Amino acid sequence: MDGARKLTILVIEDDRELGPLTVERLRAHGHRAALASTADRAFELLSEDHGFDAIVLDLQLGATNAEQLVIRLRAMYVDLPPIVIVSGLDLADMMEAAQRIGVVGVCRKPCTHEEMMKAIDVAMTR
Repeated sequence: MDGARKLTILVIEDDRELGPLTVERLRAHGHRAALASTADRAFELLSEDHGFDAIVLDLQLGATNAEQLVIRLRAMYVDLPPIVIVSGLDLADMMEAAQRIGVVGVCRKPCTHEEMMKAIDVAMTR
């Protein structure tokens, strides 16, 4: 999908270096990308008519974890685009979290742009 359709992607990442770097990499490959560095900011952006095609979501967002954020958004009937979990956690833990919140794409940190886009492709086809 990286070579075909240009996407609008929300990156939800609280790491002050990794978040902007991920957005920069997505933009360098022609995608539109926005950064939410807190769960509250992500909630604000996604509660609006957001237009995001996909979400890249760090599982550990400080006080509010990503699972809580997704559950809260779905409880508010927010239409969420496909979500890819990106985390440094053990792959088995990431898969368990993904299953609990209905996410199909996972990518373990550190990951390349190609690995992240492949996970987004997988998430968007389900």
